[in-house]
Amino acid sequence: MGKKSQNKKKGKGVEKNVAKMEKKLNKRSKRDEEDLETMIAKFREMDAKKTQVIETQCEAPPPRMNASLVAHPEREELLLFGGEYFNGQRTFVYNDLYVYHIKKNCWTKVGIPNAPAPRCAHQAVVIPSAGGQMWLFGGEFASPNGEIFYHYKDLWVLHLNTRTWEEVRSPGGPSKRSGHRMVALKRRLVVFGGFQETLRDFIYHNDLHIFDMDTFSWTRVTSVGSGPTPRSGCAVLPTPDSTGLIVYGGYSKQRVKKDVEKGVVYVDMFLLNPEGKEGKWRWSRLSSVGSAPSPRSGFTMVPGPSGRMFLFGGVRDEEEEESLEGEFFNDLFAYDVAKNRWILPRLRGHDTGDGHRRKQHERASIGQKDGATGGQESEAAATGSFVDEVKEIEMDDGTVFTVRQSIGGQQTGASSTTKELDGEEQVEEEKGRAESCPCARMNVMLAVRHGVMFLYGGAYEIGDRQVTLADMYALDLHKLDTWHTLLEPDPKESQWLEEEESSESEEGESEEECQGAAGGQKEDNEEEEEDDDDDDDEVKEEKED
Repeated sequence: MGKKSQNKKKGKGVEKNVAKMEKKLNKRSKRDEEDLETMIAKFREMDAKKTQVIETQCEAPPPRMNASLVAHPEREELLLFGGEYFNGQRTFVYNDLYVYHIKKNCWTKVGIPNAPAPRCAHQAVVIPSAGGQMWLFGGEFASPNGEIFYHYKDLWVLHLNTRTWEEVRSPGGPSKRSGHRMVALKRRLVVFGGFQETLRDFIYHNDLHIFDMDTFSWTRVTSVGSGPTPRSGCAVLPTPDSTGLIVYGGYSKQRVKKDVEKGVVYVDMFLLNPEGKEGKWRWSRLSSVGSAPSPRSGFTMVPGPSGRMFLFGGVRDEEEEESLEGEFFNDLFAYDVAKNRWILPRLRGHDTGDGHRRKQHERASIGQKDGATGGQESEAAATGSFVDEVKEIEMDDGTVFTVRQSIGGQQTGASSTTKELDGEEQVEEEKGRAESCPCARMNVMLAVRHGVMFLYGGAYEIGDRQVTLADMYALDLHKLDTWHTLLEPDPKESQWLEEEESSESEEGESEEECQGAAGGQKEDNEEEEEDDDDDDDEVKEEKED
């Protein structure tokens, strides 16, 4: 009896401690979110001081991922907004707007007053109305240490002809989220999926919301049929006739036990079409055929010409008991909507490999029940032989990385376009072709203009280090001949700093924190302050003399 009573008391004590811990986490989570709100408010206060549009010629944007890249609906331009960059010690989140001039192959930075707060993992779409508009929804802002996130639920429109930002305030919209997807169906914006994460919990969405650009009103969609499970990072693209949507893949975290989470990668595909005139939509599942991509997250997919959709890159994480290892991809896939078939395009200008791997393996076509995979593949059919190219990359801090890239796999192209080379000439030719292909990466930015697909940035990992990119390529989706390098990759641009050994407090002036988190300007400010301090010291010495 005594033992039972003691065990009972112990059980109550444990429950009490757990309850206290949860209460502390709730308070901390709320406090941390309030801190981020203060930081964002400070940024907006600083931005409100801007009164005019400032346009400057510049170099390409610094390395970043999870930005938005869209094609201007009327001009030969691409618009790049926001994104994030982690250098090993600090996370930078941007709200800068860059314009890439396609014909001139140059960049312009455009500073517009009252812009949205810094964010990444948001969504942006363009429509041709009123000289062109770019609509932007949601996203997230990370604290400088990258541990706390603030999720947005705001909707903005950039009027491209007047170069003015406008926040559209309308009730009834989607909840705060990032990693969602948004597409334009004529005069409507459709938002699907996404997630929101705090220190103690996370939630993934599969709700549908439509914003009417004529009435400026949100509607939560009533759908029927079996649709996608909650997820983020999926592909959501309009059908060629712009009446419905296609949803492919995605990612979610699921709680296996109380303190155990597991990532789930989806490979299923769905079609969403309007049904009747009552505002209802119907989901139907698509069972595609052909050479489907292997399971992955962090891929990017865009609509291309001839009713095809193109998918590039991504990563597949292999979770073990105490480690997480990723395989990064640089393969290109096309999905033919009319035939419901996946195609592995064969570029005529050079051989295409199956991606930059941490370890070499054969590509597999996957069939997974319920559209999710736990990392097990069906037997793969080899697509050809691989040649491992090894490169040494030296970072700013002197660290040298050895990168292995799998090249080859498919002999492509017609004989009329193939040069017959011998010996060293053939080696040099193959080397040039390999270097012109974008390396494997995740969270890349893609945009299509007049049938040409542009690729910018993204990231991959080497061990515990994340390499964020600022290179750029173009591929003619009509010809599918070769990748054209518009901006060479420069590994030294992606500076990596080792974690600080001391646990120094990151608290400081709110303005400095805001600048440091929002655009990497803190270091410049610190240098200016040091110069001011030196000047003050000199003045003091003169007075003493």
